Order: sequence, then C-alpha cells, then structure tokens
Amino acid sequence: MEPSDSIVPHLVPVPNSNYCKMKNVGAAASKGEILIFLDSDVIPEPDWLGALLCAFADPAVSVVVGNTYVDCHHAGTYAKSMALSWMFPLRDPSDRLTLTTCFYANNAAFRRDAFLSRQFPHVPGLTHAPARLLWERLLSEGVSVWHAGNVRASHPPPNGPIHFLRRAIASGRARAFSEPLPNLGAMIGWIRADIDLILWNSKKTVLSGDKVGLRWWQMPFTIAIGAAYCTLENWGSLLSLIFPGMMRDRFQL
Repeated sequence: MEPSDSIVPHLVPVPNSNYCKMKNVGAAASKGEILIFLDSDVIPEPDWLGALLCAFADPAVSVVVGNTYVDCHHAGTYAKSMALSWMFPLRDPSDRLTLTTCFYANNAAFRRDAFLSRQFPHVPGLTHAPARLLWERLLSEGVSVWHAGNVRASHPPPNGPIHFLRRAIASGRARAFSEPLPNLGAMIGWIRADIDLILWNSKKTVLSGDKVGLRWWQMPFTIAIGAAYCTLENWGSLLSLIFPGMMRDRFQL
C-alpha cells in the first residue's frame, strides 16, 4: 500500500475534552480503513507513513505501534539522559515487524473495526491511562500488537525543569489514581518499582550510553536525572494517596 497524494486534513473540534477522548472522536469521524494516531509533538521521520501502511499488508495485523524515541542526535546531555531514562525506548535501527508488549498512543495505527469496537475507555481524572487499559484489553482478547521498527518518530524531552517536574508528578498521580484502592501496601510496591527502575536506568546508561553519544563523564548526570524523575514520580503517587482531593484536579497532562 502507498499513502495517497490527495489526503486532506479535516479538523474536528472537541471542546472540554482530554487526550484519549479526542482520539476517539477523531476516529469516529474518519472514513478510512486504517486509523492512524500521531500526536502533535511527535515528528515523523521520512517515509514514516509509507512504512506504517506497509505494516498492514498482512491481513493478520490489526494494531501497529511505531518507534517513538527521544531525539538527541544533535542535543546536549539533558536530552541524551532523557533518551536513556524516560518512558520511550531508544531509536530502533531495524526495519522488523515484531510482536510487542509495549504500546504508545502517540504513534500507532489500527484497522478501523479493531479500534471502533473497543476505543479508549473513559476514566474520569485520567488522560493517558486509558491507552494502557486499551492495550490490556487487546491482549486479553487475543489481539496481537505489532511493533514496526521503521515507523520512527521523535518526541522532545520535557521542556525545562518545570515541565520535567510536572510530567514526573503527573505520572505518579496517574499511577495512584489507576489503582482501585490505593493504600500503604500499594505505596511500598511503587517505591520498590521505582528503585528497580533507577537501578535499571543506571545499568542502561552504562551499557547503552554510546548509542546516544553519551560520554563516560556525563553518565553520573544521566543517572541523577533518571533518579530525580523516579523520585518525583513517587512523590506524585504519595501526594495522591495522602491528599486525593487536592491532587484529583491537578497535574493532569
């Protein structure tokens, strides 16, 4: 399949909405066989669309996620640190189409029926968590999710210290409010998970730092950045556990 030369953008206003609901409305308004979700802060590489459509040449493929990564090729230590320690994987140099257990709604595509029969669920107070819930539903229903290594798009790191702080706390807040009954036991589990993630990011920095052009003397800063993000995320979860009323309407990204 080749992308059409006659694609005409059509804007659909969705007032007073959130991240996943806007995707649902856009999908319902579309007419095509393949529904493509691409966030406004994601920059596709050349041939991104053609590679994405080619992934659906196999009729057994219903859901495809691309390789979203933090662009740090011409960036400084901070961007390289976020490329190694933030939520996204590194840039995938391969062109393989493989099964995956990783799902990001900012660079993904569905066959029309596969998405419209499910959609992102509505979860009051949560903006990005419905994407994870949809992914869990797909897996539970036996729908394979495929990763296309050549469907690459870059995502900027958090824009400055305030955005960094808000993103981290918002992530912790979403984690807390995603729990049916968050309690002290859940908090202990979050702390353990964040410690494990700090250790994993430290190992990844040492073993994969060269893939983003990180020098050995930059590694302590990178490890510190990753640890700071995990710590702020944990504070977001803790604050949501102690002050749920205050946090419910705050730090929604």
